[in-house]
Amino acid sequence: MNYKEFKDYIENMVPYETIYEDGEGRMILVIKMSDAFTAMNRKWVGLTDEEMGQCSYDAEGFMIGREVAMRAVETKLKEKNT
Repeated sequence: MNYKEFKDYIENMVPYETIYEDGEGRMILVIKMSDAFTAMNRKWVGLTDEEMGQCSYDAEGFMIGREVAMRAVETKLKEKNT
């Protein structure tokens, strides 16, 4: 993730009070303590064996290629962890 992607992510996905630039040009992010606590204590949620198996087949039940399966796993993990 580059800086622009990070900044876009913060602005669109993270609850915050404000973002501003200080007198020296540094970007300052202000968030509530409870939001920081929640974010720091979020537990990673993995996939069950069944969910991993589902990522290996398409809608018609045919086995898909490794790269497509890995993208399906990535998508499923993003859904569960955001």
